[in-house]
Amino acid sequence: MGARAARSADDRLADLFRDHHARVLAYAVRRVGPTAAPDIAAETYAVACRRLDVVPDGPDALPWLLATARNLVLAHVRSAATRARTEGRAAALDDAVRQPAPDPADAAADRAVVRLALARLSESDRELMLLLAWDDLRPADAAVVLGCSVGAVRVRWLRARRRFADALAVEDEDPRPTSSPTDESPSLTMGGLR
Repeated sequence: MGARAARSADDRLADLFRDHHARVLAYAVRRVGPTAAPDIAAETYAVACRRLDVVPDGPDALPWLLATARNLVLAHVRSAATRARTEGRAAALDDAVRQPAPDPADAAADRAVVRLALARLSESDRELMLLLAWDDLRPADAAVVLGCSVGAVRVRWLRARRRFADALAVEDEDPRPTSSPTDESPSLTMGGLR
């Protein structure tokens, strides 16, 4: 009976990895860059392995995994900050903190206008926009990732869309030519999400 339960747990963990690893890794790359992202993704699955009894089944597992990855990213950032202070490199840390990690959306979105408008948003607005548009999460799933209520996500989403529309309008006024969006670009306009 024990071997059967272990096999079932192994199968479930394999399913979680197969179904969600690419999205967990993409989230980590966006938050900490390509160097540290594989470690964050691996640790996310190590936590899932240890806590398999509380990991939801099916598509509900993704928000749980992303929330775990987010907590690990925050711990990673705190640890990096402590290390930098200890080594006397606080100035270098300040520069690194001010510049967000490379975003895979930049590679997919050909329109410089969208990228510039996203850059004008606060970190929390940008994270919410990308969770809903790029990661294609439902508001309830984004609430799990962000650790807040669905109502808070909806209010933040409404405000973030307004700020994005304002930033997009400013960028659209710039006469520089831009290329057309690709099919991979997420829809981040005022009515672009469900």
